[in-house]
Amino acid sequence: MSAVEGITVINRSFTAMILPIVLTIICVLFAIQKHGSGKIGRLFAPVMLLWFGTISVNR
Repeated sequence: MSAVEGITVINRSFTAMILPIVLTIICVLFAIQKHGSGKIGRLFAPVMLLWFGTISVNR
């Protein structure tokens, strides 16, 4: 949830969207969990690479 809250840095009007986004992510994770953690890894690997790349550029 704290990672999604970071979008409020861009624009404070995104505050109302935090909870629906987090709930959507959680529901999707539980829905694909039955297919194995490998699919979750393939889904989130590009997101994590982008996340860590962004952090490294900002430092």
